[in-house]
Amino acid sequence: MALGRLSGEKRMLDQNELIRYSRQLKIPDFGEDGQNRLKNAHATIIGVGGLGCASSTYLTAAGVGHITIVDFDEVKLSDLNRRFSIAKRTSGKRKYCSRKKGCSS
Repeated sequence: MALGRLSGEKRMLDQNELIRYSRQLKIPDFGEDGQNRLKNAHATIIGVGGLGCASSTYLTAAGVGHITIVDFDEVKLSDLNRRFSIAKRTSGKRKYCSRKKGCSS
C-alpha cells in the first residue's frame, strides 16, 4: 500500500494529460486549475467491495493523483460478479494488490 508523498511539491499537467482530460478542462469553473487540484489530491478508499472497486476505477479515470486502498481481505471467486475490475486470476490474493494493477493510469 502506498503511504503518500512526503514533499509538498505541486505537480502540473503534462502534454498527454492535457489531451487525456481535455473534455474535463472545458467544464466551466473547473478548467486546468481544477484538474491540477485533482492530480495533486489524495483519496483513501476503505474496502474494495462493490462500491470501493467502482470508486477506485472512476477516481483514477478522473485524474486523482494518489489513491490509498485499505482492504485486508482476499479475493474470492464469489466476489467477481460485484467487482468488475478484479480478474479471476487474482483469486486468493489481497484485494488491494489486485486493484493496484487495475488503477494504474
